Amino acid sequence: MDLSIVITTRNRKIDLLECIDSIKESDLKNIEHELIIVDDASDDGTEKITDKNIGLKNVKIIHNDTQQMMVRSRNIGTKNSTGKYVLFIDDDNVIDKQMISDLFTFADANKEY
Repeated sequence: MDLSIVITTRNRKIDLLECIDSIKESDLKNIEHELIIVDDASDDGTEKITDKNIGLKNVKIIHNDTQQMMVRSRNIGTKNSTGKYVLFIDDDNVIDKQMISDLFTFADANKEY
């Protein structure tokens, strides 16, 4: 696996779905990737989202039973990742179509960073 994309979320279902849509529209064709969503004990419907709702392959959804806050949730996502690189995207971000491929290409070409 080349890249693990980790999104942490809590009670922002609409924002999360918009973020996921922007990832689906991005240029990931040549990057073997997985999407890991860590739901931090939401109660607004976010907790009902499943990998089947996302419309991407290689999706892991982790639902925290109790609120862990963002840093712990990111650590949970990282521990469950298999990618050579981990990219954190906030749940309220809508990303540019080239962002992920540009970052991945740069990181792969500049290992000293």
